[in-house]
Amino acid sequence: MTSIYIGNLGASITETELRTQLETYGRVNRVYMCHDFAVIGMEDESAAKRAITDLNGRTTWFLREYPS
Repeated sequence: MTSIYIGNLGASITETELRTQLETYGRVNRVYMCHDFAVIGMEDESAAKRAITDLNGRTTWFLREYPS
């Protein structure tokens, strides 16, 4: 499993919205949200890397791989 740190989340984003967005890249195993950031666990490392590459710059969030 690969974890992704997502920062700069707006106050209105929900866990369901975040999970739905990331599941377009692959299976999401877990979501931990706290205020303006989240840590997402994805089953497939290549899917996680695609999500990071694709979503950085397309959203107001910033994403990076998070050490598990």
